[in-house]
Amino acid sequence: MCSGFFGYGDITEGAAVTVYDSSGKIIATGKLQKGTAPDRQVCRLPFEVANVPGGEDFYQIEVAQRGRATFSAEEAKSGNINMGAG
Repeated sequence: MCSGFFGYGDITEGAAVTVYDSSGKIIATGKLQKGTAPDRQVCRLPFEVANVPGGEDFYQIEVAQRGRATFSAEEAKSGNINMGAG
């Protein structure tokens, strides 16, 4: 198990994941899951957000209160997005 460190202590299992539509309205929420560090260099904390309405060209995703990152609908749907720092 791993979590954020060096100023990222809020990035840990259970932290909020918020999904916004293209107008900035909250449309779904979830939580970070247990983190793993397969190479001991990077901590990966997966998340899944259920019941996200379709029909948007892009979505904004925010983890904890770290600011929003924007992804196309295709990127978000693929489930292969990176919210990482650096």
